[in-house]
Amino acid sequence: MIPSIFVSSTVRDLQYLRDTIRDCINDLGYSPVMSDHGEIGYLPDQSAAESCYTAMAQSHLAILIIGKRYSKVSANSFSVTENEYRTAAQRKIPIVTLVDREVMAFKRVYEANRLNDKNLQFPGMDDPVRTFDFVETVSRSPSNNGVLEYASAPEARRAVKQQLALLFGDLLAKRYDPVRAEVKDVLAEIKTLRQEIGKKRSVVSRHYQVVLRFLIADQQKWIRDLLEKILKQDLDLVVRALQKGLSWEGLMQGLKIPFEVSDNPEFFDRNLAKANSVRCWGSSIPNYSPQINSDLICLFVVTKDGKLVVNGHMHADLNAFIALVQSELQKADDKSH
Repeated sequence: MIPSIFVSSTVRDLQYLRDTIRDCINDLGYSPVMSDHGEIGYLPDQSAAESCYTAMAQSHLAILIIGKRYSKVSANSFSVTENEYRTAAQRKIPIVTLVDREVMAFKRVYEANRLNDKNLQFPGMDDPVRTFDFVETVSRSPSNNGVLEYASAPEARRAVKQQLALLFGDLLAKRYDPVRAEVKDVLAEIKTLRQEIGKKRSVVSRHYQVVLRFLIADQQKWIRDLLEKILKQDLDLVVRALQKGLSWEGLMQGLKIPFEVSDNPEFFDRNLAKANSVRCWGSSIPNYSPQINSDLICLFVVTKDGKLVVNGHMHADLNAFIALVQSELQKADDKSH
């Protein structure tokens, strides 16, 4: 199967760059998907923008180009380009992001002066604040958040070729590695668990196994990343704490992690600029995928003192996860009787 690569950007102001990227994709033998070349299937029951989101969702990879223009906003207050990006991120489609180097320079000036001067002007930019926020959204994504600066079409072309080569190399390494490190870790955990449990299992050991299996499932990767990678918690301690049937607040207390729920947008705007802050969107509830126009925005920030602060939507997701854990435990108990 030949990989299809969706090129996402404003069109008229970046036509020269889009043509260069298209040539690069064709030279590598891949299939470009670009609205200005008639490669979007416009369905009768969808708007032109929605057809672009569908084409993005069906692509294997995306190249996002952020230039000086943000363009018109859609009904959900984001531009078509940003909505295309959000579609790719929700679908976990690999994204190569290119940002005009001058835009990055303007962004640094804006961040240094926005508290003192809210009327800053930036040449060539139609909506600088939204553009800067867009770049921030990409760079603060939990994964796939690399931003490559470019100053010319040849420089952008080199960056794309290098990133595609890296993606191909990573794919080969994963495809031909028969047992990945993550699988080895999981098997070691299960083997150790079996030795501890033995032939005669107690309720506690049975619950431990149920929670562990649930937590290492692919659908729960978001919560494992939050607990292990971001909050630096030992998986064994997390599993034991989850057995106690705690709420999310109780879990945080048991793990001695400061926790707060806040829907103050100024707090998140202020803290999302910090290096150890994280932003995500959509819903993290397993098997739930919100529409692109959904207003469910999940935010969470880990402050420098280790405090986890979430907004109401994220709090609902976290409590939904706790409810799912309790449901799995109840099913296991019902089967054992």
